[in-house]
Amino acid sequence: MIDGWGAMKEFFEPFEAQLTSMAARGLNYGIHLVIAAGRWPEIRPALKDLIGSRIELRLGDPLDSEINSKIAAGVPENRPGRGLSRDRLHLLTAVPRIDGIGSSEGLTAATAELVRTVSARWAGAPAPRVKLLPTIVRPADLPADPDPDLGYPLGLDEDLEPIFWNPQTDQHLVIFGSEQSGRSTVLRQLIGQISARHGLDEARFIVFDATRGLLDLPYLPNQLIASATNGRDAAGVISANLDRLQSRLPAASMSREDIARRAWWGSPADIFLIIDNYERLSGSSPLTPLIPLINHASDIALHVIVARQARGASRAVFDTVYATLKDVGTPALVLSAPDTEGTIYGRTRVTDRPPGRGIWVPRRGPEVLMQATLDPQEW
Repeated sequence: MIDGWGAMKEFFEPFEAQLTSMAARGLNYGIHLVIAAGRWPEIRPALKDLIGSRIELRLGDPLDSEINSKIAAGVPENRPGRGLSRDRLHLLTAVPRIDGIGSSEGLTAATAELVRTVSARWAGAPAPRVKLLPTIVRPADLPADPDPDLGYPLGLDEDLEPIFWNPQTDQHLVIFGSEQSGRSTVLRQLIGQISARHGLDEARFIVFDATRGLLDLPYLPNQLIASATNGRDAAGVISANLDRLQSRLPAASMSREDIARRAWWGSPADIFLIIDNYERLSGSSPLTPLIPLINHASDIALHVIVARQARGASRAVFDTVYATLKDVGTPALVLSAPDTEGTIYGRTRVTDRPPGRGIWVPRRGPEVLMQATLDPQEW
């Protein structure tokens, strides 16, 4: 049951197609869709044609009537429940109460009592409760031993299934979020997972973080190649390691087997470049020299994970680094953000959300609501 169909479409646009499909096939599974809208034009023809039962109450403009505009103009104002049937007859809907009162006074409490009475007298099995996405997802709530080929679990979706970021198929990752949205915590959890799964010869890190929150993690000895807390030092780190990355580029004559063996590398380890609070570094554009290598990241085992403040992100997505990451199909996690930012990444408008709650924008497939893994001790 959806009250305010127009608002639902505006704020939850991806669900419209799913609800239309539910209207078409739901009766086969005992599912009924009931919607209320302010105007008929708010309902697309594809959905409207599937709705067999319609009630038209008093409209703001009788010309919008789907039944008859002249008769609709005769529906009295200030008379809740008055409307028209599809047979062009005036009707008066019933109030949902069983206490014998025929007015709308105290209707909320009376409706609640009606629901309790029906529930108490129902002899059959109750409908299963809808499972809600929890506000806190702990590491223990994720699969204890996930398939390494799936990547690293970031949290749970609305079906309570894990969301994975797989660096082998999706080389990079972008994260947006306001203060206290869980953005840095997601990075800390991700670094911890990578370090726990891979040794020194399999994964190494370059970390840029102006707040130094990612620099106190228990990296393995020599696993942290370099770090920086400002744009100038970050540019120096990139310059110092650029030759190492460029030397990994395979020659045109190499076969896929040669590239897979990485025989010409000095170290076979994947390099994870992780940046938090990118907006504090982007003024000097320290990542600009890496742009030509982002398209070849799978060949050189480079993974760029960029997280930034959501405020101002609608303008920041035109930054050349973000534009390049988006062009190569980089997935994104969009956490809580001010409504004024509109659409940052993907199609879903941002809004204020609880810590860890966000939209997962995959390389392909629909966007999904998810709850990222958080450590309760940090909140």
